[in-house]
Amino acid sequence: MVLLWACGTEAPPDVPFVPDYPTWDEHIRPFLAEHCVLCHGERPRNGAPSEFRLDVYDDVGAQQGARSMAPKIAEVLERGKMPPDGVGVGPNARAMFRRWAELGAPRSPCTPSCEGRECGDDGCKGS
Repeated sequence: MVLLWACGTEAPPDVPFVPDYPTWDEHIRPFLAEHCVLCHGERPRNGAPSEFRLDVYDDVGAQQGARSMAPKIAEVLERGKMPPDGVGVGPNARAMFRRWAELGAPRSPCTPSCEGRECGDDGCKGS
């Protein structure tokens, strides 16, 4: 995670590059843990809604986890609505979350045995 500073003003949180295949384990969870989970965790804080949690991948009871929320997370970040301090997140972070949602919010990286085929959480897809 890279945090940039310019002229004494804090720049929005961002990542150094947009991974081709962002995953929960490698890219999304660390970003959320650093910038979002304080409010959007097991116990919501600072007026955060309780219908979802960003500290877990899967749904927990009636609360949606990050996987279910992936398209909404990408949309909210794209619109600059979070974090609520008005800074939003940087362009690479927005692109990373958008790509993660487009890919179906994969949890783990592809394995070498998936070579030449589309990778998904349940292993390789396609022929």
